[in-house]
Amino acid sequence: MQRIANEKDLAQAIQQLGTREPAFIELVEVVGLPALRSAEPGYRGLIRIVVDQMISLKAAEAIWNRMEQNLGPLEPQFLIRRREASLRKSGLSGGKIRAIRAITKAVQDGSLDLEALGSLDNETVMAKLTALPGVGPWTAEIYLLFCLGRADIWPAGDVALQHAVHHALRLKARPDTGQMRQLAESWRPFRGAAAMLLWNYYRHLRGIPRA
Repeated sequence: MQRIANEKDLAQAIQQLGTREPAFIELVEVVGLPALRSAEPGYRGLIRIVVDQMISLKAAEAIWNRMEQNLGPLEPQFLIRRREASLRKSGLSGGKIRAIRAITKAVQDGSLDLEALGSLDNETVMAKLTALPGVGPWTAEIYLLFCLGRADIWPAGDVALQHAVHHALRLKARPDTGQMRQLAESWRPFRGAAAMLLWNYYRHLRGIPRA
């Protein structure tokens, strides 16, 4: 379970990637090394990932701020008491409410031990998280990558990553999830570092300020 714990780890991983895929060397020349993105593991980190899914960072930040203002402490013992209408008022979609409520219930009844996930392998963490209603592979992968710092996580279904790979590797079309997995096989065990660099490149392509 190799981890990316700091900026030095990230830089070394990207250096290794450059020996396997020359396009990564070009990306670093264009956008520089990405900043290390990390989040505290646990309940708040996981539900924040649910909030962030499929919307802009600005929109996600606004929803999170409304949740903190309107719902009280964002901890399971408090959030489990909130009705769906209260969650919707903060801007959460039905799917995100379903996922957050499933996570909250599992933490409260002890069927999900978030602290214990840190000692489990990637496949087991994926299985435990995606067993929850409304929690899909992307959410579990992002938790592994940013909250647990796992170095070899590759969210192949992420549309922004697919777009970045399309341009970085000069492919004829945007790769689908299966093609993304195949393309990244030679990047093991640093696919997470590749994802961070490619997300940085995606922001460059879209004219979004560097994270």
